[in-house]
Amino acid sequence: MSTITIGVDVAKNVFSVCEVDGAGRVLRRLDLKRNAFAAWLAQLPAGTVVAMEACSGAHYWARRCLESGLQPRIIAAQLVKPFRKSGRTKNDRADAEAIATAARQGNMRFVSVKDIDQQVRLSDRVATGHAPANRSGASGLEESFDSTSARYGRQSDIRCNTQSTDTHDAIQDNTMTSSGPKAQGKGFMHPGLIGSLLRSS
Repeated sequence: MSTITIGVDVAKNVFSVCEVDGAGRVLRRLDLKRNAFAAWLAQLPAGTVVAMEACSGAHYWARRCLESGLQPRIIAAQLVKPFRKSGRTKNDRADAEAIATAARQGNMRFVSVKDIDQQVRLSDRVATGHAPANRSGASGLEESFDSTSARYGRQSDIRCNTQSTDTHDAIQDNTMTSSGPKAQGKGFMHPGLIGSLLRSS
C-alpha cells in the first residue's frame, strides 16, 4: 500500500494536486486539466489515498478513484480550513496541501462516497429550484444543467438538447418536482431529472 497521500482541489477546468509523503512532506505539486487529471489518477499505485474537499464533483471523482483501486477520502470544508497555512487567503495550491494534511489526521471524519443513484435521490429530496425565477425555456434549463452537471463529473458547458423527448417535455411542463408542487419560477428543471438525463447520456 502506498504511503503517499494526495490532496486534490477539485475545480471546473484545472485541478490542483499536492502529494505528501508519510511524514507529511510535500513531494510535488501539479496543476492538471480535467482529462489529464483522469489519466493521472489511473496510473497511481493501488491503495493511494486521494483526498478531496466535499463539493459538487467530489463523489464522481471518488468513484473514479475506486475504479482505479485508490482510496478516496472526502472531507467537509470546515474540517479542512484549520489546516490551511495561508489562513484566510484561499488559493488552489494551498487548499490542495491543506486537504492532504487533513486527510492524514488519525481522527479525521470523512464523508461516505455516494454512488450515482444515491446522488440522484439526494437531489430529489433537497431540490428547491436551481434556475433563476425570471428565466424560462432552454436558457433556464441550461443554467440548471450548469449547476448540477458537475455532481456527475460533467463539464458545465453541457447544453440542453431541445430535440430530446425528455428535455422537450421538461421545457414544456416546467413542473419538475419529486412530490407534485410546481417548482418556483419558470425554467426550473428538477436536479433529480437532470441527474437521470446525465446518467443516461
